[in-house]
Amino acid sequence: MKILKWALAAMAVAMMVACGGGGSAGTSPFGSGSGTGTGTGTVSGASLSVSISSTTATAAAPAVVTATLVSAAGAPIAGQVVSFSTSGGLGAFNVNTALTDASGKAVVQVVPATSASNGADLVVAKATVGTASVSGTAGFQVTPSNSPTTVGAPSITLLLSSTAVTSVAPATVTAVVRDATGAIAPGQVVKFTTAGTGLGSLSPASALSDAAGTVAVQLTPASSTSNGADTVIAQATVGGVLATGSAGFSVRSTGTTSGGAPSISLALSTTTVTTATPATVTATVRDATGAGVTGQVVKFTTVDGRGSLAVTSALTNSAGAASTTLSATSSTQSGADQVVATTTVNGAVLTASQGFQLTAASVSIAAVTADTSSLGAYGQTNVQVLLSGTIAGTPVTVSITSACIAAGKASLTPATATTTNGTANFTYHDNGCGATATADTLNASVVGTATTGSLGLTIAPPTANSITFISATPTSIYLKGSGYTETSTIIFKVLDTAGNGLQGLSVLLHPTTLAGGLTLDGAQADVTKVSDSNGQVTVLINSGTVPTPVRITASLVTQPSVTTVSSSLSIAVGLPSQVNFSLSQATQNIEGFNFDGTTNGYNIIASDRLGNPVPAGTSINFIAEGGQIVQSALTTIDANGNARASSSFLSSEPRPADGRITILAYALGEESFIDLNGTNVYASNDPFQDLGNIYLDRYFNNTYNANDDQFISTTLSNSSACAAIPPAYNSLLGLNGSIPSIPGTCDGVWGKAYVRRAIQTVLSTSAANPHWASGFAALGSASGSCPMDSLVVGYASDETPVSLRFYPLAGTALYGAGTYSFLVSDANAIRLNPVAAGTTIVVNGTPGVTPQLLGGSPVPSTAEASYATFSFSFVTGTPAGTVTLTFTSPKGLATSVSIPVFAGTTPTTSCP
Repeated sequence: MKILKWALAAMAVAMMVACGGGGSAGTSPFGSGSGTGTGTGTVSGASLSVSISSTTATAAAPAVVTATLVSAAGAPIAGQVVSFSTSGGLGAFNVNTALTDASGKAVVQVVPATSASNGADLVVAKATVGTASVSGTAGFQVTPSNSPTTVGAPSITLLLSSTAVTSVAPATVTAVVRDATGAIAPGQVVKFTTAGTGLGSLSPASALSDAAGTVAVQLTPASSTSNGADTVIAQATVGGVLATGSAGFSVRSTGTTSGGAPSISLALSTTTVTTATPATVTATVRDATGAGVTGQVVKFTTVDGRGSLAVTSALTNSAGAASTTLSATSSTQSGADQVVATTTVNGAVLTASQGFQLTAASVSIAAVTADTSSLGAYGQTNVQVLLSGTIAGTPVTVSITSACIAAGKASLTPATATTTNGTANFTYHDNGCGATATADTLNASVVGTATTGSLGLTIAPPTANSITFISATPTSIYLKGSGYTETSTIIFKVLDTAGNGLQGLSVLLHPTTLAGGLTLDGAQADVTKVSDSNGQVTVLINSGTVPTPVRITASLVTQPSVTTVSSSLSIAVGLPSQVNFSLSQATQNIEGFNFDGTTNGYNIIASDRLGNPVPAGTSINFIAEGGQIVQSALTTIDANGNARASSSFLSSEPRPADGRITILAYALGEESFIDLNGTNVYASNDPFQDLGNIYLDRYFNNTYNANDDQFISTTLSNSSACAAIPPAYNSLLGLNGSIPSIPGTCDGVWGKAYVRRAIQTVLSTSAANPHWASGFAALGSASGSCPMDSLVVGYASDETPVSLRFYPLAGTALYGAGTYSFLVSDANAIRLNPVAAGTTIVVNGTPGVTPQLLGGSPVPSTAEASYATFSFSFVTGTPAGTVTLTFTSPKGLATSVSIPVFAGTTPTTSCP
């Protein structure tokens, strides 16, 4: 007789502030002097002070002379020409005139006039401001060139034109770089940063020191809301030693100026002017708030008349800017001059000036030479540009470009050179240009003129030194036709002796196997590739039909000894195999018969036929006989590289009356087989597991019944019979209740199929109804009757319930002290089920009775009722009493069962 299962329906922010201090130039023991000229001009009361970096100047260690020009109010005067001389003739300068920068400073170098010069002298600096002449002096000592010099550490002196910085009044940061001997260090890369509060912005952030060892950059507020103090830092590596200088500054937000008064500023598009390359002069007029003043007349003049202005006055636009064009008055004009802009705002006369350099158009390049005309790979050479038509003491700037320099495969130091003696020196360094070119042409030009010259250098190609394996992406691919990733990209790189990539070399790529139709770039053969501009070669591997590891050997065609091997690439099956498809659950017995929402988890571990993880993203389907389960999940690869998938379950209606539900998981995979010949590929004589359609086995008895069980149509192809499994392999390939397969729905051949696993979960009641496992000689009934429960313990193949009779603890009595075991079953009226996992048991006795729980609490995760054991004894003289067992479910529901106990009394009614 069948039973109806369904009879019962139911964020820390950290702040770091760094501060630093910078060095200052030395003070002459002779003192520094300043003087003011007579007469009146646009600016009156200006002064010129002179300082010197070292009181001793030698040919090996020139001293840096800094002349600072300021107004009567102490404001720096920029763009003024300062001339330098010595009073006693013991010193000579790298240039005799220089322009003051935004901080009012003009910088030159002084050395002994001759190798025999010896003694003390004065540097004399002079400038003309408007019609007034100002001057200053500083003392120094010169020694003969054969005198020893003191060697220390390289240094950077950092000066700011103003320590109060705003967006309308930025500061000029000037760094002077010296080597370990104290000599000026030209051609050094100086990097500028702020200490870390982020209040300032530097433009540019790095630059090369010029012939005077000087670098100047602009410091502005980082934003319109910047406000506070910060430190600017300059760093350069000189002779392998890091030199650092620093200076503090303050920043004020937009809308304020240093004096709260209108201002005018002047800028030139270039400071080198010729008749062929004029400069655009732009004057910007601002009011007290820093906003541009529209409609102001600005007048333009030059101090010495060496420059010619296209217009001498202009009107400011909406941004407060007025412009004109400045060119040399003649093609032979050279030297330095100043352009001056003047305007009147609200009755206040505003003046700004800017110096410029004039280069005579007659200057030409006489020759471009190098130490060598043939350069080895990664070699360097000195390049010299000789000029003609120069005027002694007049600076001329020379630049050099080439195809290799532009491509970043060669470098030139410095990028441009300024000379006053007609000779400009550079250092050219090959950075691997010979790999793509046999020669490089250096094109020299005089800045501001059309004068050019060139030099050809032959460059030797670098030698291949090694091949390195870069990557395999991905590192695992899957069998052809599996539906997963079947292609991997392998990259190698050819390197020269300097570790740089080499272009244009042929590389032979050879796979260790071509099993199963594996291909390289679509061919089952070796492949030859030519390295690209980065020295890399790339090849595609496509999987075949055989799972196998594979490596690729890469070697140079012209140098076979230069070779390497890729890391192992795995070609895996990919599809989950039936015997490698595993389903488990978090808890077998949950408190879900009387409660909705009790959770459980179901986990899949899916492997291919070789036990390797299936790909991430393999889809797993879940269905449940009762409750609610998430219908699908994708495999993921965990931290250990294993493939897993999981689904979440909630207890809910419908609930079978016997409290047991079947959970089924399935996925597209392949039937398992026994590989008799070790090829990892199915052969016709290999025993295999022929899978038919899936069904949800409600009775979990490994028998399909169309009237009760749920049919799931997933057959890939169909026939009327399933291939038999040889008896010798039944233990490996045989079907059981966890692999539901409908007979007669197979295709008779090995291949793809839906792999599946089923598992049963018990929805335990919250209440407990424990039972004795069997009759006891000491078991009887105090009431004169022995109640018994007939409970299902399983189902036959025809779904007929298999029942046994059990005595419930309630209603029975125990005679004689001792140890007793019982089944911790729940209150299901049909099925002998366990109580929920985690249920606890406590035993108590009446006075004179001493009970003890010996095991079984808490209740484990189990599909069948587990055992618990207790014992009791009597205090001497106690004839009878009661033992009470209390069962508390995980959700807190308590069930108590009391058992009368008697000492040494024969049962009035036994329960056989």
